[in-house]
Amino acid sequence: MPYLVLFMFAIAMVGLYNAEAAELWGQAPVLGPHGDRICGSHRLFRTDGAPLALDDCPMAIALETGAPTRNGEVMVERPDGSRFVALVNTRPLRDDRGTIQGAINCFQDISAHHAIADDVRRKSTELEDFFDNSAVGLHIVSGEGIIVRANKAELSLLGYTAEDYVGRHIAEFHLDAPVIGDILHKLSCGERLEAYPARLRAKDGSIRHVAITSNGRFEDGKLVNTRCFTIDMTGLHDAEAARRESEERLSATYEAATVGRRSRCRRPPAPGERCHLQHAGAVPRAASEPHLL
Repeated sequence: MPYLVLFMFAIAMVGLYNAEAAELWGQAPVLGPHGDRICGSHRLFRTDGAPLALDDCPMAIALETGAPTRNGEVMVERPDGSRFVALVNTRPLRDDRGTIQGAINCFQDISAHHAIADDVRRKSTELEDFFDNSAVGLHIVSGEGIIVRANKAELSLLGYTAEDYVGRHIAEFHLDAPVIGDILHKLSCGERLEAYPARLRAKDGSIRHVAITSNGRFEDGKLVNTRCFTIDMTGLHDAEAARRESEERLSATYEAATVGRRSRCRRPPAPGERCHLQHAGAVPRAASEPHLL
């Protein structure tokens, strides 16, 4: 991007400018005692959108105080209403006695750079929001196993504050040492975990059954950190345990009833006595049916 040049006399009258400057302004400034003052811009604004008076712009400051501007940023509006961000460098021009005789302004359009920076900031903001406000637990653990960051969902799941949780070793919150040892070993070897079951200790002492999905970030073959999604499976685990317990009770009750029926007919009946229990599927004799001797 070529630099665009503007020269001003000490009386704040536009003296010289190049064709690139006029093209960027969208107009050619009028020269002479009754021409344009300070610069050739139609209107000026600060980068936050606030209006910038000509007497407060970098060129005016250089002429008034002799103070230069290094890599300042100003928003310029053209006559057609379009705008661009200019990177501005000004310095005063002095004679042999140090008196300001004029000033020079070299500037260039950096709108494309600003657009890229704005896009990076937007994406960074979206990423931060995704991490902090995700509906599932998220945390980042360093290569040494220290919790670097955790989101709101994970802190809420376990009942800790960020001060309680971040900065401590992840193993402190796992109920089963062999499990977290295996998790860290697999991740350090570059393996990816999918719904790995684990038990975490909450602040109130309760146990949370979770499924962990995680992988590692490596630089030059060294583990830098791991990224972990923590899904709460406690409700499902408790429901499954209750179902198994109910089935076991039902099975035990059925077995006890079956054994009871069988035991009540084990002794032979006394002469003239008949067992009042019948085997399943047996057909009772009719009253008139003769007994076989």
